[in-house]
Amino acid sequence: MISASNSSGILGQYSYDGDGKRVKKYVPGTGETTIFVYDAGGKLIGEYSTIVAAPQDAKVAYLTSDHLGSPRINTDQNGAVIARHDYHPFGEEILTAQRTAGLNYSADSVRKQFTGYERDTETDLDFAQARMYANTYGRFTAVDPHLAFSHDRGT
Repeated sequence: MISASNSSGILGQYSYDGDGKRVKKYVPGTGETTIFVYDAGGKLIGEYSTIVAAPQDAKVAYLTSDHLGSPRINTDQNGAVIARHDYHPFGEEILTAQRTAGLNYSADSVRKQFTGYERDTETDLDFAQARMYANTYGRFTAVDPHLAFSHDRGT
């Protein structure tokens, strides 16, 4: 288990399986626990949370991604556009006067963001499998573990 914290306490606790996939997330500030489920190929197929929306508020979102895996258009179960997203080259979302709520450029609750990384709102970092990514800086927060292992072995 890995914990993210700041001076005011623990922001989140994250658990991973042997393949490095996130399987559980706990956010003490909200009391929410989320379980992540993967198929046999390792693709995320479901998220289950302890904070459940009322039936009239529950939503389904289908993501249409670009060539990088970044969701660009989110639609509901009827095919109506509920959100659009555009990104700067290193992952920060583009917010301009031309991208208005009237064109469905608005915040949503979908965690998949730039290149399919999952945004953790409690830390404002993106979960990029082996490490975290700070989209506002266009940088990872740590060295790639594979490269660090290669350097440690002298290769």
